[in-house]
Amino acid sequence: MDGTIRVHADNGGKDIGLIKDGIFTKWGFSSRCVCWKHKAIGIDRRAFEQTIARYAHTILVPEKDTKVVHRIAVDDFQEHCFRDCLSLRIGEQVFCPLLYWEVLQPIAA
Repeated sequence: MDGTIRVHADNGGKDIGLIKDGIFTKWGFSSRCVCWKHKAIGIDRRAFEQTIARYAHTILVPEKDTKVVHRIAVDDFQEHCFRDCLSLRIGEQVFCPLLYWEVLQPIAA
């Protein structure tokens, strides 16, 4: 895949991430963004279905506070995800439980 693709929030807000070389990286994620109701990481449904699932093969979710990175193949995300709408402001999301994500520890300085 050539170039980069900005992935827009479903609600018309800020971009939620970027696809580069087939890897979607979600921006602005912290450990408090984990959906504790489902013990899962969520992504805007339309953004996932219309852009990420079509143009990416891997999803990376770096936590800005802990510096760990969650990684999953798009195919695995699709296989294990489910829909839920936790907030009308955010809209419907697709969630994949944490147990399916690989956690990459930060490199010690």
